[in-house]
Amino acid sequence: MCVCRLQLVLCLLVCSLSMAVASEALQQRADVRLWQDLPSEVLVEINTHLSEHQRFAWYADPALDVAAYPGHTLELKGESLAAALDAYCAQAGLAWQQGERVVWIYQPADPDRLQELQAQLRSDDADQRIAARNALLDNPSPESLRLTLQALGDDNGEVADEALAGLHDFLHSSPDWGLSMQTGMTLFGDPDWPRNAIHPFLRYHMDIMAPWAALQIVAQDEAVAAAIAAAVERHSDDIGDHLVLGMAAACARLPEAAQSALGPWFDVGGGWQQRYISGRATAALAFAGAVESPSHAELSQAVETALEKMASGDRRERRDGRSELESALSSLAERGDDQARAFILAMVVDDEQSDTVREAALEALQALPHASLVEPLIALHASLDAGSDLAGPILNVLRQIDEPQALDYAAPALVTAVQAQIASLAEITDSRNHERRRRDIRRWLEDIASRRGELPIAVFTPLLHSNQTPQELRREMCNLLRNHRHPSMVAPLVQVYQHDEWPDVRRAAALALGYSRLPAAMEVLREGLADRRSPSARQAAVQAVARARDSESFATLVAMIEQSTSNEERIFLIQHLGVIRHPESADYLVTILTDDQRSRLDRQAAASALSLVPTAQAREALVSIIQGDHDLNLQRQTMDALSPRSHADVPIFAPILIEVLASRPQDDLLRMVVDNLVRCMVGLSAGHPLKQQIEQDLLDLVADREVSNNARRGALEAFQYSDQPAAVADRLESIQGNERNPIMRQFITRAVEELRSKAN
Repeated sequence: MCVCRLQLVLCLLVCSLSMAVASEALQQRADVRLWQDLPSEVLVEINTHLSEHQRFAWYADPALDVAAYPGHTLELKGESLAAALDAYCAQAGLAWQQGERVVWIYQPADPDRLQELQAQLRSDDADQRIAARNALLDNPSPESLRLTLQALGDDNGEVADEALAGLHDFLHSSPDWGLSMQTGMTLFGDPDWPRNAIHPFLRYHMDIMAPWAALQIVAQDEAVAAAIAAAVERHSDDIGDHLVLGMAAACARLPEAAQSALGPWFDVGGGWQQRYISGRATAALAFAGAVESPSHAELSQAVETALEKMASGDRRERRDGRSELESALSSLAERGDDQARAFILAMVVDDEQSDTVREAALEALQALPHASLVEPLIALHASLDAGSDLAGPILNVLRQIDEPQALDYAAPALVTAVQAQIASLAEITDSRNHERRRRDIRRWLEDIASRRGELPIAVFTPLLHSNQTPQELRREMCNLLRNHRHPSMVAPLVQVYQHDEWPDVRRAAALALGYSRLPAAMEVLREGLADRRSPSARQAAVQAVARARDSESFATLVAMIEQSTSNEERIFLIQHLGVIRHPESADYLVTILTDDQRSRLDRQAAASALSLVPTAQAREALVSIIQGDHDLNLQRQTMDALSPRSHADVPIFAPILIEVLASRPQDDLLRMVVDNLVRCMVGLSAGHPLKQQIEQDLLDLVADREVSNNARRGALEAFQYSDQPAAVADRLESIQGNERNPIMRQFITRAVEELRSKAN
């Protein structure tokens, strides 16, 4: 199966219900049609919604450096978000297209290569068709996806079947896309996913998000839509093809084709799998406009029918009734009108209903936050007995409502509830149940932190300052606040940073302050750099200002390095100059690296730090160390620093490693270079120029009989990640013909066999 890889897929989704960008700082309303005109500073707010490995990196300029393409910076000077995307794509060699509330950023395809693959896809040779299909979809772009989908309607059934197989793979074999779309789901407006346009697909299959977004863009092409319709008509028997084609037809907004393809799923068997797939089919039909949304009266009747089933004496019927109740209430909530809200609220406050029914109603009510719910829910919560199962769900609804009254009531109530859960830990003697309760508390805290605004800070503050809260939970709350930028978070986090008894908790608080980049937070951290009373607090401040890339702290860090008498502290500080990436970092680190009077440890730390600085000067310094007559340990340390540890490292390290490879360093260093280039091959997508360059250089290395067999064997490992297995196999066979070493001939033969197998 082909694995879909994008250099970067950034899907910007705009809420369908007059959403507002969730930013206290910007207070910027967003129109569905005009998201492109939002100020580029919205990207700052986007940062607060992303997990650490997805987050955009903010430099001292301030500039934006997207993790997937380090080295390409984007200065934000008030231009629109669309202009910012244009500028970024121009720098990174990318392009972008938009669909309905979706933007796809991709690497443009080579037109000549596309023409070759289009012809190859219609080859009489099945192996050639498969290779063409995989090449089109390994590094997808709108053009390559469009060509593949148009082949669905080809008169040649074998060609159409190959395109359909590619569509199957494209939509279900794309692990690299999932995070990007999850990122997109949080970019604009409401974090409540049911309000986003692509929710019908997410609801039943979380890992197909981004491919469907790309398909939604391409399926607007009339030729693609016609090909999808033709494929639906042709594949009338294969139930597996029905699902893929039906949902493709839904993306193309072809209601009749979607209905024709997905209809059979409602007649298939039973069990949870059938219900799961039928649910996806139902959502897709609604997306395509093939079914009318049920009326309020129909949904009300569905609720009554479900309640009757839940009152049955038959266990299976009760279970089905509960499932139908949840579905009907969810559909009511999706209507989003006052009538639906009033109906569901009436079920919540009806004390004649069972707690199970009322909990289901409260779950649905979370999608309908409104000021009108505040007073009745507060009254209901206040009337509950201690330990009621309804207390938590009521607070979950209240914390979704942006009203002072809701915040004032929900925050202390949530604090009390969490404290009660923490206190209950002392009564649990069984270690397994104890850990389960801790895990439940952590999940609750994560859920609270997912809400923007003041509520998480209002709940976390008393918990952070209480000595009854376990150390690891205090640390976890600080970590959860890293994604927030609300001014009210500074004071409680400063209190923890300066006074908590545990160093790891103080460090977590400092990092949360640094990630916020709020002026008051940065001022405290800069003062912390000068605090010699607590080494752990000082170290935490260094980490925080470095990760925040605080330009005002650079001079202080340099002074600390020059004044330090501790090897351990000095190495720590030098390494963090690479993290801060100040414009002058490279100059200072190069000075350390090239100073023979500096200790070996200092120079090794400088090499490690320079590997994080994406500048030409840093690159030249690292290459000179490896190529020059320097201490072998320093050279090895430099090579270790150039070993990619994430996809973000690859575009920085690969050019340096390519340059070092060309100089043919001594054997043990050469093998390290080769191994690092193999790691780069793994991290580069199909068709990337750097990947092609590495492949060509390693082929030249294998052909170079002056090089040790150890390095040449290492180079052979890279070719398992080649996008052109047949071409590489041909070149290796040519090299093998001139190879004199019988052992190397065996290794080359084995590599050729593996490449031929991959090509076929």
